[in-house]
Amino acid sequence: MATRPKPKAVPALTPEQIGRFWAKVDQQGDDDCWEWTASLLTTGYGQFKVGSRMMGAHRIVYFLNYGQPTGFFVCHHCDNRKCCNPKHLFLGTNADNMADAARKGRVKGPHFNGEENGRAKLTTQQVLAIRKSPDRQVSLAEKYGVTPVMISRIKLRKAWRHL
Repeated sequence: MATRPKPKAVPALTPEQIGRFWAKVDQQGDDDCWEWTASLLTTGYGQFKVGSRMMGAHRIVYFLNYGQPTGFFVCHHCDNRKCCNPKHLFLGTNADNMADAARKGRVKGPHFNGEENGRAKLTTQQVLAIRKSPDRQVSLAEKYGVTPVMISRIKLRKAWRHL
């Protein structure tokens, strides 16, 4: 089994970057999940550009609230990958994170297909309807809020192949 690389340190953020960062977090109640509203990785975790590097949003939150998480992973008590509430975060090793996931019954393979992909814009039912539809790709794209290219990839089974 391959080991994951050690997490990298979060670089210092300017006041402008910090303001830009928090503008992308939907801060609800004090104990609620604060969802990241901007760019996501395919795994569903928030990401934010600091200088020339993309960093995990939850990792930046930990840094801003508790200090540098050097050498450790920033994990979620709440299991919400978009969550940026510092109360929901804790440090751990990769083994700690995997044990936590196994305890909670959420260990999955390395690939996130369909609706499990954090960037999915369509549901399984929508994809099945697209495949059955005789409508033109352009009209289907407008109806479902995706590109005609995506409609083509779905119909050719190059996207959503697992269905």
